[in-house]
Amino acid sequence: MRGQTITFVKEAISKFGPNNVIDVGALNVNGSIKELFEEKGISYAGIDMRKGEGVGLVLNAHDIKNKLKPESYDMVCCFDTFEHDDKFWITLENCKWLLKKGGYLLIGVPGRACSEHAHPSDYWRFMVEGVR
Repeated sequence: MRGQTITFVKEAISKFGPNNVIDVGALNVNGSIKELFEEKGISYAGIDMRKGEGVGLVLNAHDIKNKLKPESYDMVCCFDTFEHDDKFWITLENCKWLLKKGGYLLIGVPGRACSEHAHPSDYWRFMVEGVR
């Protein structure tokens, strides 16, 4: 987890004050945002397609609509995940589907300077214009 991600999430928590959050791609490979929410008393749910630390529900993000309820979260986070998703656009739409009206979607993706890192696979890099 990059330091800038931690700073960004702390600022978002302070600014938006969510009551509940879901972290899509929550497996703690190199750091987690889970404790940032829990230390503020914010309800945290973590999903990932692989079992492990930080994952409360093993679920491929493409199947969110089959297991979770729409408009259930004040905040949806998805950091360092889209590059590992063969169809990230499905996951993005599912993340938006989880958001309550007026909720916040926080996303972090790697740009061209990020080296390849297969966990388990690595498909994409994102440019500024593509994210906009």
